[in-house]
Formats: sequence, C-alpha cells, structure tokens
Amino acid sequence: SALYLDQTQPIEARVADLLSYMTLEEKIGQMTLVEKNSITDQSDIATYHLGALLSGSGAKPEENTPAGWKKMIDEYQAEARQSRLGIPLLYGVDAIHG
Repeated sequence: SALYLDQTQPIEARVADLLSYMTLEEKIGQMTLVEKNSITDQSDIATYHLGALLSGSGAKPEENTPAGWKKMIDEYQAEARQSRLGIPLLYGVDAIHG
C-alpha cells in the first residue's frame, strides 16, 4: 500500500514517499557502488542496502556467456528484492577499451 510502489503515481511523489520510509543506513547503501568481488556473498546486498554493483576488470560470472551474465545479475537482483524496501540494483560493467 506504499505510494512508492504505485506505478500510476508521479515519479516525484513516489521518490518522496520512498525516501520517507528509508533509514539513514538505507540511504547511504543506496548511494554505494561496490565491485562485485568485494562482497563476501549475495546476502551483503540486503545487509548493507547496496544500491549498485559493478563488474570490474576480470569480474565475470563463472560461465562467461550472455546466459551466464543474465543468471548472475538475476541472482543479485533477487537478493536486492529481498531487502525491506525491495529496491532493485543498478549493475554496471567496467570494460577495458582503448
């Protein structure tokens, strides 16, 4: 019944509502971008209220295929949805290029 979950409401109202529910720790966690190999296991996502994960150089899934990447990120997203507010992760990849 929280307003922030109602997709028919204006974004500004949803954001204000969500922020009103968040603790300081959750706000800090949502502003945090962590390299995926620096978490000890997936439960760290909910424990620390992480807002974003990054695959840095060499931080790939066990099966380095499109399906492997999808599986890995889906598992991280499932963990994020288990958090109190269910906020999805932003996921990024740092690719070497020149």
